[in-house]
Amino acid sequence: MQSHGQWVLFLQNRSSAVSPETGSIHHKPRQVPCRYFFYAFWVVLTLALSVAANGQGVVAPSTLSFSPSSANFGSVTTGTSQTLSVTIKNTGRVAIRISGESIHATGFSLSGLTVPQTISGGTSVVLSVKFAPTTTGLFSGYISFTGNFTTGSIQYLVSGTGVKPATISATPSSVSFGTVATGTTNSQTVQLKNTGGTGLTISSAAVSGTGFKISGITVPLTLAASQTKSFTVSFGPTASGSVTGSVTIRSNASNPTYTMALSGTGGSATRAISLSTSSLNFGNEVVGGSIPLGVAVKNTGNSSLTISQVGITGAGFGISGGFIGATIAAGQTAEMTVVFAPKVTGSVTGKVTITSNATNSPNSVSVTGTGISSTSHSVTLNWTASSSTGVVGYYVYRSTTSGASYSRLNSSPSSAIKYTDGTVSAGATYYYVVTAVNSSGTESAKSGQVTAIVP
Repeated sequence: MQSHGQWVLFLQNRSSAVSPETGSIHHKPRQVPCRYFFYAFWVVLTLALSVAANGQGVVAPSTLSFSPSSANFGSVTTGTSQTLSVTIKNTGRVAIRISGESIHATGFSLSGLTVPQTISGGTSVVLSVKFAPTTTGLFSGYISFTGNFTTGSIQYLVSGTGVKPATISATPSSVSFGTVATGTTNSQTVQLKNTGGTGLTISSAAVSGTGFKISGITVPLTLAASQTKSFTVSFGPTASGSVTGSVTIRSNASNPTYTMALSGTGGSATRAISLSTSSLNFGNEVVGGSIPLGVAVKNTGNSSLTISQVGITGAGFGISGGFIGATIAAGQTAEMTVVFAPKVTGSVTGKVTITSNATNSPNSVSVTGTGISSTSHSVTLNWTASSSTGVVGYYVYRSTTSGASYSRLNSSPSSAIKYTDGTVSAGATYYYVVTAVNSSGTESAKSGQVTAIVP
């Protein structure tokens, strides 16, 4: 049958009628165009096919929406879990049938969905997605849903990062004050650090033990991942004897109670000076020039000491800076700079004497140096200090032959990293090397050679 009406068929529908001639009842055929029937049949057939295609067959994936559109858990501590609610909604009119689900991501799980599950048009279901990392690192993947979709399946993206639990550590892990004079106070700085991957909150910080105190920390205190906070622990004994105590930090970290041991001893006040060297050899220096050398002055006692006077003998020697009158706290070190600035040629010896309220005062340093003429020819050498331990000075060697036949110029090790050779001749070429010397007189290997041409 062609639908554009070139063919016309008739269906006979008999209805009763009375013949005017005979008065008898008979059936009269009724002619009905078949094109109306075809149109009705075509509409019914079309609707049936539509239902077959969209109701019990396949549907477009776009009719299924997720909220949130993907599950991003951010940072989750290893050994714990976090759950997100996910809403799946059928935005179409035709029912969707989810026949299966599978997870393609480590550490993730799904609950709340019983397959097969039918979601009618305009309705939704709520699922629970859980992330429970057992190791640190980034995890990502997807959850696959299969059903009557044109694509066969739909993927829902999931991601999360496993991080170390928040943990408190302290540097130093314990504090020992040694002996502190009664009536005085000694203090040390302690640094707290969150070594985990998530934040923590310190709820309390307490100290125990007679004479111990803490300052510089206010609670509650929040430390982000890797963040630090410094505070001060002090010890002020009121009587002689050993004392122990502790600092206790409470928080919501994986180690909720962190304890740091404290110790100290109350005793009589002591003050003592220890010098880094007992002698300084400045070597050669041109008249009118100067060369500085340092001496470390350490207070090895338990109470502060004061430098009251520095006495100097030997022409050309002096000190620089504000060392006189300086106060050196217990266990601390001050630098005294001694300067040799010769006014005349020749060898000079002397002494620098330190007077203080230390029990071993006075303390002295022997000094020696040689002034050389500034009008004659000279060669000045400079070098980098040796990084080896125990070095007390340097020997300087010279030769007129490259690489051989070196002669030592200084009779005793020079404390300085500078040497001026005033015994050179015009027009000559000289070759120099330097060695480092320890307290036993053992020399290092020779340095690289340098060449000096005197005009």
